[in-house]
Amino acid sequence: QQSSQSSEKRKERRRQQVQQLKHHFTTIAHANYLYGATNFAMDQAPMWKRCLDAALENTRLLNNSSGGGDSSSTNYKSYQNSQTILPLQSMIRIAKSKGNEKRVKELSLFLSVGYLGGVQERLER
Repeated sequence: QQSSQSSEKRKERRRQQVQQLKHHFTTIAHANYLYGATNFAMDQAPMWKRCLDAALENTRLLNNSSGGGDSSSTNYKSYQNSQTILPLQSMIRIAKSKGNEKRVKELSLFLSVGYLGGVQERLER
């Protein structure tokens, strides 16, 4: 019985270590995509999308939510952090320049959620 408890503790510790590593890697990925987008690809939406995806994945990892939910539904809570603001602003600018008003409205909604998350982060400090 003791060996099963220690085995479970090891598994839990290992899972936490893997989660921490994933968080570190997504943080590095977000920083690198942000650097690349701001310095080399300011008008290329795919680079900003990758930056946004890394920020969303980071939020998901911090919330310890499993990825087993319905992938077709949008998790607005994941946009509720300050890391999403700059990529969303840039994607809105690009969509406006292409005349895609529907995409502008969709991204603006996500941006407002990001601003709320940024305010919440500051209030929690």
